[in-house]
Amino acid sequence: MGASELRVVATDSASKAAPRTIWKHADVRSVTPWGWSPDGKSIGALLLRGDDSNELVWVAVADGAIRPLKSLAWRRPRNLDISPDGRFLVYDLPVSDTAPQRDIFVMTADGTREFPLVRDPADDYAPLWTPDGQSVLFVSKPDRHARLVVRSGCRGASERNPGTRKARPRPGAAAWHRQRRRALLCERHGQDDIYTAALVRGAPTRLIEKFIGRNSAPAWSPDGRLLAYYSNRESALDIVVRTVATGSERVFSGSLLDLRQGLRWMPDSKSLLVIAKDPPAGAVFSLLDAATGSLRPIARSTLTMPSLAVPPDGRSFLVASVGVIRAYDVATGDAREVYKSPPGWILRNLTISRDGSTLAFSERTVIYTLPASGGEPREVARMTEAITREGLAWTPDGRYLLFARSASQTQAELMRVPAEGGAPESTGLSGRGLSLLSVHPDGSRLAYTLGQYFQWTCGPSKTSCRPQGSAMKLLAMLATATALAWGQSSFPPRPWPRRAPARAR
Repeated sequence: MGASELRVVATDSASKAAPRTIWKHADVRSVTPWGWSPDGKSIGALLLRGDDSNELVWVAVADGAIRPLKSLAWRRPRNLDISPDGRFLVYDLPVSDTAPQRDIFVMTADGTREFPLVRDPADDYAPLWTPDGQSVLFVSKPDRHARLVVRSGCRGASERNPGTRKARPRPGAAAWHRQRRRALLCERHGQDDIYTAALVRGAPTRLIEKFIGRNSAPAWSPDGRLLAYYSNRESALDIVVRTVATGSERVFSGSLLDLRQGLRWMPDSKSLLVIAKDPPAGAVFSLLDAATGSLRPIARSTLTMPSLAVPPDGRSFLVASVGVIRAYDVATGDAREVYKSPPGWILRNLTISRDGSTLAFSERTVIYTLPASGGEPREVARMTEAITREGLAWTPDGRYLLFARSASQTQAELMRVPAEGGAPESTGLSGRGLSLLSVHPDGSRLAYTLGQYFQWTCGPSKTSCRPQGSAMKLLAMLATATALAWGQSSFPPRPWPRRAPARAR
């Protein structure tokens, strides 16, 4: 992948200037801009380095010079805000690597002094300066309900005003509505968890008991010793590789990966097939080492909404997308076409039988099988309801296909159908948002996700929480905004990008 770049662009309608790259570095995996200094000469940014460490810096707009502020090691803020006068930064950080709670800190803009603004057992996060620069608005969650809280900022005062209203569990962020000058509480609705059950008529039990409500997309390794899954432990989804026997885990950052599809193991159980993000070139199919987290790029592709499958020999992998299935050589990255569909088909939920002889995929509400070497697809089952995302899997003996159908807007049901075709039958498993199936290699049980699509809503609070003083450069967020996403859906809503001060143009 290419180096991360920080760019600026003029926003006035008269300017026709192209975006200008002010900074890039091959050893930095990502750069996240958080705001402008009041004089418009610097941009506050967070660097994610190759060793997964994070660093707060100022980047000079004129020449891209970096002025380090603080190394955060593995910790990563969910939100960072610069005070109106540019003298202070406020941000949240996790209290430990095993708990989701966060505390809030204030640091001088030159990085010489830092002090905790909020340090208590509650989960405190998403801080923003009030427009007068005298206080900090943040979300506090002492229990299952969240509240907006205002605390005096620069002096670290201990007073704490009661919050605005009880919200649903796990909201995402606080914000100011600039025109109405009142606080908004942005809430996240929904959660995901990983469950396991016997294939037929089994009683489901939750498989992961850490970071409950934040885990999804399980994938058993071919040898059955490891379980990989997504976990929202920070401000982005991470990949977790769990040793089944001991419960020990390795966590790898997902910030540079496209995690909209399920995880796929390579046959040796040593690496995962993932998609790295490289916007200029599209997707980069890569191997993630399950022990070290290192990435090895294999091939670039511009396929839309790819669905992946790995044959048992591990020499290639298959990708289904809009109208086509392609095979990519792992050693060379060369691609060949396996199947080209009729116009208008969107091929999803690609999966391959244990012996590698047969593919299965869905096209809207129809399930097909196809020889792995190519040929014509054969219809196996036609449903009236949609098949859930990543909701198709082979049983290890190759006799049945398991699939999750959307029984209603909220409920999904796990079905099975003979691979040779026949009447689908229920397995007895159902639940809200049942999807992302993974059958254990011994064929005894299934791991899957229960939950729902996440929805963000931002609404006005019921407290006055109205700062005195003129409005300033803080974000202007609509009174009601909704965003839906799959997989990456656990990101909190980010403020609209701020413009540089007018005098800096």
